[in-house]
Amino acid sequence: MSQDILVVQNSEGIFDIQFENGDLKGDPGLTTAVNVSLFTDSRAPSDIVSLPENQRGWMGNLVSTVIGRELGGLVWLTDQRRLTQDTLNDSIDYSNKALQWMVTDGLLTSIDVTGEIIPRLGVQLKIILVAVNGITETRYFKLWEA
Repeated sequence: MSQDILVVQNSEGIFDIQFENGDLKGDPGLTTAVNVSLFTDSRAPSDIVSLPENQRGWMGNLVSTVIGRELGGLVWLTDQRRLTQDTLNDSIDYSNKALQWMVTDGLLTSIDVTGEIIPRLGVQLKIILVAVNGITETRYFKLWEA
């Protein structure tokens, strides 16, 4: 089975590939898949962001081999919003949609995204991933400082 290249977030919040002994480090799990799915910007639809130049999107989605599937998600749409219940709900919804491909492709049996607003800090997501072998992983992500 092939592995993704390991992509993790550093202490400054930047996502970067990892090296080990001068070579690219592989990801034996789903760390890279989750990070890329959540934090790669997919293109916003025009009914949400009207100006095409502000809709973002990853250019690799133009040549996707799976018709209708875009890498990434719309979590980025919440980064400039006030910390309200609607912002939290949208962050959870966008995260669920960004990760759903892993269930569709049979990598996971289920995904459960919940979250909370942490006053003066931002939104924290809790993501529970249930693999096909029954192993459950829980991940936490802090989004956008207030």
